[in-house]
Amino acid sequence: MISPTFLDGAPNWVDLGTPDLDGATAFYR
Repeated sequence: MISPTFLDGAPNWVDLGTPDLDGATAFYR
């Protein structure tokens, strides 16, 4: 999952080392 793909309008936080993917994308909702 290491790619510049966007999820729910947010960057692929897995690339940024953020384990809380849902929380990270929710920040951008």
